[in-house]
Amino acid sequence: MKRHSSIVFILCIKLLVALAVQSASATSSINYLSDDCKKLLTDHKIEKPSYNLFKLVNDQSNYLPVIISRLNKDTVKIEAVSYKDDDNITIYGLKFTLDNKSIVDCRSFYHTPKISLIEKIDYYTMFLIERKDAIRISTNYFINCGSGCFLSHVYSVYFLKNDTSPPWVRTEITSAVHEYPSQWFADYLTLEELFKFANTEKGLAGFQWRGKVYETRELRKLYNK
Repeated sequence: MKRHSSIVFILCIKLLVALAVQSASATSSINYLSDDCKKLLTDHKIEKPSYNLFKLVNDQSNYLPVIISRLNKDTVKIEAVSYKDDDNITIYGLKFTLDNKSIVDCRSFYHTPKISLIEKIDYYTMFLIERKDAIRISTNYFINCGSGCFLSHVYSVYFLKNDTSPPWVRTEITSAVHEYPSQWFADYLTLEELFKFANTEKGLAGFQWRGKVYETRELRKLYNK
């Protein structure tokens, strides 16, 4: 009888341990670096680029873009991160997290993320042409390319829902010189979404939207009733 009780006890312990390991595995995050981020770190003589090199920036508001979400609830978390090497050279980036996956995308000192659009899209796989639910976060960067020179790039992070594929980053738009924000990106937003950005400290006094010029102060009368 004692032996039977001991066996039952051991089996119970093993079951509890297995459940604990399974639970920890289910909730632990899976972390990635974008290809551009790996290249930037390698160019700075970092032999082993790693997600773990990046730490959260203390003053998040200084580096975070204005976030416009088309989702019913906030499922994507965006945080500012940075890495400082022994020569005090700092590399900044954005960390995007959805469910248990995170990816860090870092850019040069001249790139400033201004606005991010979060939306749900239909994504089709390349060969099987299979439709999958995906979340896309598109960020318009202001780029200082020298004295009197500026332009904008749009980079998008993709997460596939209910899929084991890692998130990835792709370049969506590269603008001509002296264009900010990207006109293609601006026109993709609704007028109200673009106003939400323009009406912030990081925004614009005026902008062009779908062939018409708008002043932010005039739009306040429309949207701040």
